[in-house]
Amino acid sequence: MSTFRGSGPIALPVGIWLPDVLGGGSNLIDTAEHARVGLGMLCLLFVAKMLFTSTSFGSGAPGGIFMPILAVGSLAGGICGEVLHRIGDLPSDAVAVFAACVMTGTLAASVKTPITSILLAVEMSGTLTHMLPVAAVAFIALLVSDLLRTKPIYGELLERYVRAQGMQMAIASHVGSGIMELPLEMGAIADGKRVRDVRWPSGCLIIGLRRGESEIVPRGDTRLRAGDYLVVLFSGEEEREVRPAMRRLCDARLD
Repeated sequence: MSTFRGSGPIALPVGIWLPDVLGGGSNLIDTAEHARVGLGMLCLLFVAKMLFTSTSFGSGAPGGIFMPILAVGSLAGGICGEVLHRIGDLPSDAVAVFAACVMTGTLAASVKTPITSILLAVEMSGTLTHMLPVAAVAFIALLVSDLLRTKPIYGELLERYVRAQGMQMAIASHVGSGIMELPLEMGAIADGKRVRDVRWPSGCLIIGLRRGESEIVPRGDTRLRAGDYLVVLFSGEEEREVRPAMRRLCDARLD
């Protein structure tokens, strides 16, 4: 519990005065895209969300990092779009495009998966109209992050988890890591079990779970259901073993 003390003093005042900052941040994405608040409030939400997320992540408090990354990126894009709208001739409808582009770039730079980030932005927007600027921002952000030598955030999470569990697993930095999404079929080995009760392959980490239109941060007591989509992070050097092992756990048994 001592590792969570760093985020406690921040969570209380934030929860009282800025409750929208708590949680994943899907409401902040919607706020940034539609510019429902003023520029000053957007800046305040951006600073508070970034500080609160980084403090929570750094303290080791349990929680997801995927949606907060999207929220911080969309708020930054909303601020840029709103500034250009006020001082220039940028139409108000373009603020949502700025929010989507910067959100994609933030995810691509943090996770080092530009293609996944682009496809996610296209899926969330429901249109291919702005795919070119979204793709350009994603690859530019990836280039900048590589020049700054930042590490993939999920790789850092995996290494932290491995150290916390006392496991011996070398994750070579030159190999990198990957993310895959697998559907959980009815009758599979993992169907109906809690996350902690499944013997997952070595070198992988369940970082997300999609159930219908809901995004769930999986915990040890989260019960898996047929139809769920599991988002799995794995180290590059373990890919050949992890993929077939995950298929055996998620595919329906024929016997």
